[in-house]
Amino acid sequence: MDTPIKLDAKTQKIMRYAGLFFCLGSVLTTTLISKGYFPSDSFHWWAYYISFPSTLIAGFAMVLWMPPTFKRNLFFIVFFHVLSVLVLVFVAGFQPIFLLIWLLLIIGTDAYLGRRAGMAGFLLLFVSAIAWMLMHLGSGFNLMFDTMTQVVLIFVIVYVVSRIREVSALRDSELEVSREQERLERERLLALINSMGDAVIATNDDGEIRIYNGAALSLLDTNESLLGRSIQKTLNLRDTHKKEVSTAEIFKNVTGSTSRSDLEHVFKDGDTINLYMNVAPIHLGYQHSGERGYIFILRDITKEKSLEEERDEFISVVSHELRTPIAIAEGNLSNAILLREHNVDPKMVDDAMHDAHEQILFLSRMANDLATLSRAERGKQTLEIEEVSATELLDKLKTDYLPEAEKKGLELKIVAEGKLKPIFTSKLYVQEILQNFLTNSIKYTKQGSVTVTAKKGDKGHLVFEVRDTGIGVSKADQKHLFEKFFRSEDYRTRESSGTGLGLYLVQKLAQQIHANITFKSRLNFGSTFSLEIPSLSMTESEQKRREKASEAK
Repeated sequence: MDTPIKLDAKTQKIMRYAGLFFCLGSVLTTTLISKGYFPSDSFHWWAYYISFPSTLIAGFAMVLWMPPTFKRNLFFIVFFHVLSVLVLVFVAGFQPIFLLIWLLLIIGTDAYLGRRAGMAGFLLLFVSAIAWMLMHLGSGFNLMFDTMTQVVLIFVIVYVVSRIREVSALRDSELEVSREQERLERERLLALINSMGDAVIATNDDGEIRIYNGAALSLLDTNESLLGRSIQKTLNLRDTHKKEVSTAEIFKNVTGSTSRSDLEHVFKDGDTINLYMNVAPIHLGYQHSGERGYIFILRDITKEKSLEEERDEFISVVSHELRTPIAIAEGNLSNAILLREHNVDPKMVDDAMHDAHEQILFLSRMANDLATLSRAERGKQTLEIEEVSATELLDKLKTDYLPEAEKKGLELKIVAEGKLKPIFTSKLYVQEILQNFLTNSIKYTKQGSVTVTAKKGDKGHLVFEVRDTGIGVSKADQKHLFEKFFRSEDYRTRESSGTGLGLYLVQKLAQQIHANITFKSRLNFGSTFSLEIPSLSMTESEQKRREKASEAK
């Protein structure tokens, strides 16, 4: 069975026109024969009755019998060659109009089946011409000469057209190879830039976007194509002074690779991101030779900018917080030295030394808090998971803080509700958090009690509560309670020294062990801080370490 081959639309249209051409040729020839146009010695009725109806039927079949296939078209080409031989030799003779039809048939064969098939068609014409001349030897030399001249002319035309077609096909093939190479290079380039984490946008010299990667769409928060868009309309830039920045101005000033990190991109909804931009002039190899363009490498540095600002603020605040205790300690030590030199009352010297010692202890606590904060912000690499017993923690807190509570006349209550199972977490971090809560409760409670409770929470969690009857926290201050270096403006808070890092540090440590902190407070009615701790899984290395320690015992 003839399996259809997908022929392009252009070839299908040509085959239809060829069929229509043969239909019209058949009708025209019939009309000319009826008017006695052809010489009587060239005409044979049997050939006429075979050739022209066949030509008409085959022509209509080419027009109507769809879809065309290669084998079917090959059959029509061979069939029309046979009919043409029949017409030239036995019906019309070598008349110019029929030779023109044969010329078109040979050219079409050459274009559709190749040069060899075209030459085979011409050879069939040549043999037909020899046969016709043999049949008309008595017609005179001039007729024979004219016939051969026409055949030779057809050969020259066919050869020239065939060579032109071959050259054109070769150029088309080279062009297709070049386009394929260009396509592959473009795909390689796209694969390369799409593997980059930074946004990449390439434009022509007019700022029209020619190529970009997926990171550029992500950076600009869009899923629309950027091809052909103006970079000026795509990037809505402004500087640190909120002044609009034109990319056209950037183009003018670019002579080599240029970087900027003082720009913002403003989205349509008003949101902004900080941008790092590197712009470099380039020749776009995938475009016309000599055309220039620019390549933009963009990166969202909003987080880096925020961290930089936070670092600067942190350094500034730490410097400010350190300046006061250092100045007080230095002043008291200077006074003590001066008083001793002048033999002043030793009690005054002792007071100065005591005040200086308090400030040095304050600096020591701040240094410890900063060191602990640094460890917490570095992440889980410093986290050591171990079995933690709630009752042991409560006993240790009672031992450490009972003397301090009794010194202030406060009642320290330690309560364990029910039987509490041990959990796996960082014992060091839990101790740091509870000690901070308890220290604050004792420090800001003048009378009454401080209660530490441990109880079982949901999903096997362990919950600690530190409740006091102290001064409490105002609603305004509650919003800032866990901020870095925050200290309430309440005069009662200012009576005792503090770094303002405690609760900020507590929050960081709680995040590391996936614990949750909540608090309730009312001014002059005390505060309650709660810590809910989940049980964490020990790492394989930690399990092996514990097994070895157990075996050693």
